Amino acid sequence: MSPATDDAHTFQNFHKVMIPPERLFAAWVDPGLMKTWLLKTGTNEISRVETEPRVGGTFRILEITEDGERIEHVGEYLEVNRPKRLMFRLEAPRRFGGTSVVSVDIAAGGEGSWMGFVQTGVEKKSSEAAWRDMFRRMEDALA
Repeated sequence: MSPATDDAHTFQNFHKVMIPPERLFAAWVDPGLMKTWLLKTGTNEISRVETEPRVGGTFRILEITEDGERIEHVGEYLEVNRPKRLMFRLEAPRRFGGTSVVSVDIAAGGEGSWMGFVQTGVEKKSSEAAWRDMFRRMEDALA
């Protein structure tokens, strides 16, 4: 981490997953896979996911809460280097507030992959638990 990084507004996670790099990358850009884990909780429904996974392309995720509220999360792809790196801007109003930048780095690691994840621009304390839960959901969905 560089000295200029604001630790309170940066969440970093680096861990091994038993998912091949191509499939792990697809989990971040394929609407059908994204719907199973990204922004998913135990009480909501992800009703629609639309993506254009190219630099300058956008994505939209429609969440329906347990009380029926519809929340649209949006983003823009800043870097797409399949299957190694993805960077995007994310607006998830109820999750993180404001706009953040997310980068995902993927490297082959034996039978699975190493995934490096960094989110900047939101409070770490508000994002860490949510992302750890989503990573568990991703691994379960792709197992």
